[in-house]
Amino acid sequence: QGMPFEFLTFVELLAVVASAVYGILLGCRKQFDVVGIFSVSFVIAFGGGTLRDIFLGRRPLFWITNDHYVAIVLVLSVVGAMTPRVLR
Repeated sequence: QGMPFEFLTFVELLAVVASAVYGILLGCRKQFDVVGIFSVSFVIAFGGGTLRDIFLGRRPLFWITNDHYVAIVLVLSVVGAMTPRVLR
């Protein structure tokens, strides 16, 4: 049977969010601006899955199929970039 589709989608989303948060923290630590933080979090959040899809020959890539993932990473990046400035 395998796992339900919804569970796998949830795990994929969780992995994207966790990776994006790591990228945001890394960008904040390096004192990047919002664009730099988004760039780092985007590469970290989607890099592994993109390589997986390329090696397995899957088209379109997972983050193109689920374009709301990019919007989630963008919102998290903006909020993450603004949070340290607000706390100061």
